Amino acid sequence: MNDYLCTGGQNRPNGDACQPQAPQTCCDTQEDTCPCRYGFVQSLQMLLRTGLSSLVDFQSFAFVTPEYLVGATLVAPPTTCGTYDNLSADLTGTFSRFTQCACNDIDVSGPVNLPVVGDGTTGLTVSRLSLCDLLAVAFTVTGDTAETALANYQSAKALFQTLLQRRPPVGPDYPPYPDPCCAPCCPGAPDFGMGGTVSLIVGNVVLANVTVLGQIGGVLVLANDTASRFYFVCGQDAITVG
Repeated sequence: MNDYLCTGGQNRPNGDACQPQAPQTCCDTQEDTCPCRYGFVQSLQMLLRTGLSSLVDFQSFAFVTPEYLVGATLVAPPTTCGTYDNLSADLTGTFSRFTQCACNDIDVSGPVNLPVVGDGTTGLTVSRLSLCDLLAVAFTVTGDTAETALANYQSAKALFQTLLQRRPPVGPDYPPYPDPCCAPCCPGAPDFGMGGTVSLIVGNVVLANVTVLGQIGGVLVLANDTASRFYFVCGQDAITVG
């Protein structure tokens, strides 16, 4: 089994067969047109391959592209200071797996919404996204109660920090992970450091005073302690604001 293509979501083992693909050098040809592909591959692989798989709610995702959002709508940002985003409180997208025998696609589901504040519903749903279309991914953790969700968020945050800050990586739990079709490549991206806070705009999404947990490829891994929410953000597409 080619497990980086056929891995299932949380507690959903996938037995489907997948024919291995010969290595390609797609990173060399896609670095300019798809600069964060490798970073998104590594970040999403991290959710499936480590202890994060038991903490993340794979049915509470949002996917941000330049033209639309999947699994969330935009809301008016608050006028007060603090840590926040302008995504709806409920994230309704699902991340299932990397699409079998495809280099750039992931299997997802969720409603498609236009990036406007208010009613941006289209009545459409999506089943697959290209990693090259993604600007950002937001997701939450599992938890039947507020206390459990907070505990799972803190556990996930600590695990992210361990996985992202261990140098050099040791063992199969640590990145880099297998890539669907090519060898690792790390296109340049702004270095935001680790442990501090940053405010960004990516597409139509505002992320204010979020914590920088680390960086993998060109993708930033961020945490929102107020909403117990995490983000993967293409650093090249993000604008830093004060």
